[in-house]
Amino acid sequence: MQAVLLWCRHHLLPLLTLLFILGLVAARSLALDLPPAALPFWFPHALLALVLLCLLAMLILPAQIGLVAAALPLFFCLGLVHGWHALQAPTDTQHIAHMLEERSRVSIYGRVLGLVERDGERSRCTLAAYGLLHHAPGMGTKVQPANFIPVSGRVELRVRGQLAAEIVPGTAVMVLGWADKPQKQRNPGGFDAALHYAAQGIDAIMWLQSGNALLRLAEPEPSLAQRLRFVPEKWRQHSAHFLQNNLPPEVAGVYQALLIGSRQGVSPELLERFKASGCMHILAISGLHLTLVGGMAAALLYWLCKRSTWLLIHGHAPTMALVCTAPILLLYASLAGMNIPVLRALVSALLVLCAVVLRRRRLQLHLVAGAALLLLALNPLALFTASFQLSFSAVTALVLILPRLPWFTEKQTAQGRNSRISRIWAAVLSVFLVSLAATLGTLPFMLHHFNRVSLIGPLMNILVQPFLCLWALPLGLLALPVLPLFPNLALAMLQLGGLGIKSALCLLAWAEQLPFASLWTITPHSAEMLLFFLILLLWLQNWPGRNAWRASAALLSAVLLCSLTASLWLPSAKNELRISFIDVGQGAASLVELPGGRRILLDAGGYQQSGYDVGSRIVAPFLWQRRIWRLDAVVVSHADADHYSGMPFLIDHFAPQKLFVSPNSATQNNDNAYFQMLQQAQEQGVQVEEVQGRQLVVAKDDLVVELLGPTSAEETLDLSSNDRSLVLRLRYGRRAFLFPADIAFHREALLQEAAQEGRLQLQADLLVAGHHGSIGSTSPAFLDAVAPQVVVVSAGASRRGTHPASAHLESWQQRGLTVFNTATSGMIETRSNGQRLCVRSATVQQCFE
Repeated sequence: MQAVLLWCRHHLLPLLTLLFILGLVAARSLALDLPPAALPFWFPHALLALVLLCLLAMLILPAQIGLVAAALPLFFCLGLVHGWHALQAPTDTQHIAHMLEERSRVSIYGRVLGLVERDGERSRCTLAAYGLLHHAPGMGTKVQPANFIPVSGRVELRVRGQLAAEIVPGTAVMVLGWADKPQKQRNPGGFDAALHYAAQGIDAIMWLQSGNALLRLAEPEPSLAQRLRFVPEKWRQHSAHFLQNNLPPEVAGVYQALLIGSRQGVSPELLERFKASGCMHILAISGLHLTLVGGMAAALLYWLCKRSTWLLIHGHAPTMALVCTAPILLLYASLAGMNIPVLRALVSALLVLCAVVLRRRRLQLHLVAGAALLLLALNPLALFTASFQLSFSAVTALVLILPRLPWFTEKQTAQGRNSRISRIWAAVLSVFLVSLAATLGTLPFMLHHFNRVSLIGPLMNILVQPFLCLWALPLGLLALPVLPLFPNLALAMLQLGGLGIKSALCLLAWAEQLPFASLWTITPHSAEMLLFFLILLLWLQNWPGRNAWRASAALLSAVLLCSLTASLWLPSAKNELRISFIDVGQGAASLVELPGGRRILLDAGGYQQSGYDVGSRIVAPFLWQRRIWRLDAVVVSHADADHYSGMPFLIDHFAPQKLFVSPNSATQNNDNAYFQMLQQAQEQGVQVEEVQGRQLVVAKDDLVVELLGPTSAEETLDLSSNDRSLVLRLRYGRRAFLFPADIAFHREALLQEAAQEGRLQLQADLLVAGHHGSIGSTSPAFLDAVAPQVVVVSAGASRRGTHPASAHLESWQQRGLTVFNTATSGMIETRSNGQRLCVRSATVQQCFE
């Protein structure tokens, strides 16, 4: 017991940080399970009683025991309260979050706070909102300042095209566009925009059609304090413009990421190369950047201090140089944007400076814990971001894992030798070991957030880091302070550093072609992530009986591997049908999981934008979260992008056996992307089948899945691309489901005629509204023929009023139908055992016996 208490006292700060983190996690779990501000009435009283007990224990128990026994639960309570408070809505009634209950057309005036990021197609910046005006339909765009409602909060502006160069940080502007609050997680495994933006202090997002929707406002000459406030961001803006205007786009984009913390100029293709090679972390401002800045500043300051005899007599030159380095680090962190990785690196660097000055260099884990605790105290929601988790897990791995790696002793031995080859080998091995330790420490979080790990990461870091971190980055950091006074000298430095960037990009392009450069996996459970760290602990520890512990680690590794791959080899024993209508915005994607384990994906398309893919951003994360490695079949109902745009990624990563398509669907549209998808599927060995007429996909006594394509007779008719859609009907037991894709009245009438002739059945308990609920589909006669109890609409919030049509909603309500809409409910899930049918969304569930 005494040894445990002694260990706890020596590691008190890391333990306190861990308990604070657990409190934040508990707060988020409560926030997810309970409505806003709906804590049980007894909860605050119980928490207060626990705090009082902790303080009482500190007073009564012996000092060694009381400190540990009281501090640990006390910090858990602090994390719980702090996290709960951060997750609640703002209490200010004039906060912009209370003014935007839904997507609205508004005008906002305020002030640009930070860097205006540009990538050639879009611009983005953050606005401090001071006033808001809602535009009612027919109101027009002319506004008067007196009509604005005072508001507070921050808004992220997203603009199509480029903003004028005069729009810089500190500029007062008025904007007109569509605004909404960031959306909560719409699909399991999907991106939680509300939490992500809350961690950044962003309260709303506003979309502008062009730069003309932003007007610069005239204002009096700002005070000195106001001008100084925006100096770092204006310097950052000037640096970004200089890079964009004087360097090739790829070099400028990488330099913006390395120097000022903005990845907006890095193309999606280039980002993919960094991800595949395991070098993505290089593009984030990290401890390496601040180490270089601090090292160069400290060396210069030390050289200057040594020039003064008075300072050498009355002070300690190294200490003074280190103390004076702190403001320089703070200035560079401001220039780099003060995001989470920058803050982590800054706090860690300042704590290291303090430790060196105070001669306490060995407390590395305490420095990491102190930095994490300080950041979480300032911004508790940062804990739930990928940036925080990856940043601190990597640094913690360097402290805990790196010294225990098998080759670490060999590296130290090589460093002690005098030969040049030995020193080079030590340097190479050092880079490899650092990369390996960081990879091991971040692996569970990488898989949790991105479902991907680079298998060549440690090797590529050895090759790429010298070009970027030891060549391009130092020259870029030297160029930044020179830029305002000697732009030509700065440009020469940046161009010389650009050669290093180009060399690194060539290596990345080569690595991208390597087979199995990266591995995509399902999303691990929390228990699997903890099991991975337990395996690392058992494998790398130095306890007595090392072989026995490593044997245990090997056994647990086999258990972990079996758990991760179970869906590949373990047949499903469930006799339940599950259908998931994935929220892809204005598009369609439905996952059908049949009894016995077969999985069919019907469509996968939606919002389209350069660099945004519905398949990789929405559908694939949902499938990985469902522990799905492979799909048995995919169906593309017709050649509209909002039904297939995400399918190429899914075909590439989920290896379906069959692809069912409608014949001649793309001919009318002359859709090259659709033909490329078909070619990709054939090249990867997927069996492509054109469905004409009625085709059975699954046929059992109690389970039938059939596709209804245009018959040969119907092919002679003048059918539109939408009317050529494949219709899927599924029957399980006495429950049936109908997916009519985008068919309109003409094709509906043909299906009704075939049903009347007995050639097929249309009746279904659940009907997916045709063409996303538009007025040209789901006629009253078709609805009578199907006779559903539930109607599901897959549509985007931006099409409210037309998809689904207001007339349809009114008609369905009069019929007494239950309507679910992905635009308002997010993902919708249906379960059935063949008798009972349950449909639920995030907020509503209804069952039919």
